[in-house]
Amino acid sequence: MQKKMLRRLWHVLGGLFFPTLAFFVPQTPLVIALGALTAIAVSIEIARFSFPQINPWLAKRIPVALKEKEAFRPTGATYLLIGSLISLWVFQKEIAITALYFSALGDPAAAFVGESMGRLRFRKKSLEGFAACFVVCIVVGFLLTLYTHLSLPAVALAALAASAIEFLSLPTDDNLTMPLAAGLMMTLVRF
Repeated sequence: MQKKMLRRLWHVLGGLFFPTLAFFVPQTPLVIALGALTAIAVSIEIARFSFPQINPWLAKRIPVALKEKEAFRPTGATYLLIGSLISLWVFQKEIAITALYFSALGDPAAAFVGESMGRLRFRKKSLEGFAACFVVCIVVGFLLTLYTHLSLPAVALAALAASAIEFLSLPTDDNLTMPLAAGLMMTLVRF
């Protein structure tokens, strides 16, 4: 249980780092730095799968970064870096920031509520987790509309898109798909 809570904290702090930094750093240098970090993470993943002895070594040294099911697939942290890189590269800055906050805060809220209070289940997800993700994304989105040029309808539809992606549990990791779905939705509504 403690490891699970540490992982959620790791997810939240890691997920909040780049969108928060984006408030203070110009987009282009941030994308370059994030690209370099992402390249390092992908290289580590390639090494993990090429040399099986690396997995246990990493799991022992940074247990909070590796779930058991990630022993044979890329980690959520790598998907988080890729999702952050693509979002900050492709979307307008305020859209990317909002989409990444949705992923950083909505996803752990869904997991926490779904695991502790989830009764109405679909596959491995719960409607209660979906609702928690949506509420967190709406609140975060509303707060960000106070500091950005985003409209409330754009943020609401993006919150719904991010929550639906988290709920559907698609084969690709939601650390990648949530911010991309939310960013795409805000971009479409804006235009």
